[in-house]
Amino acid sequence: MTQIKTISAFTIQLFKLLVKILSLLIPVIAMYQVLRLLFFISNHSEYDAVTVLDFVQYSFYGFRFDIAAIAISNALVLLMLSFPGKFTASKYYVRLTVIFYMLFNMVCVLMMIVDIEYFKISHRRLTFDFLQVAKHDLGFSNVLSYVIHYWYLLLLLVLMGFAFVKISSKKIHAYYHSRNTQFTTLQVFIVLVGIIP
Repeated sequence: MTQIKTISAFTIQLFKLLVKILSLLIPVIAMYQVLRLLFFISNHSEYDAVTVLDFVQYSFYGFRFDIAAIAISNALVLLMLSFPGKFTASKYYVRLTVIFYMLFNMVCVLMMIVDIEYFKISHRRLTFDFLQVAKHDLGFSNVLSYVIHYWYLLLLLVLMGFAFVKISSKKIHAYYHSRNTQFTTLQVFIVLVGIIP
């Protein structure tokens, strides 16, 4: 009987930590979903045969891909969150974690935002062509002309980035102040990676 209580307590603690970790990723998941919707709206002419029901179904399948991509792109941050010790509670360590979290996620968001218009030109997602595009030296004047021409994408990036920083930095600080479980984030990350594929 005590073994069942121990397993039950273990499961409850693991579930609580899993919820905390996932709550850190909710803003990223929300941005991915919003960007998927904007991509679909912006490129709807390419998807004439896709109904709203099809879009919902594709979004559901895309959600699984998003979770895997988010877990991979945030692997270092999740690892940083899992380190025990007093040094992880220092304001510099927390700030470094927030910076990495913002940097990794905003790079992914930037690629998704660029995809909104890039797909119209190439009929492919930037994620597939990224290495090809990165090889070419576009020059500052070309990049500047693209930024001026697609100013609304830059505005979208700035707005999403501002909201993301406001929401996420509070969540990470709250996570560090509430770390009192027997599990580490690393254990939950391993469980998540095992569940996702």
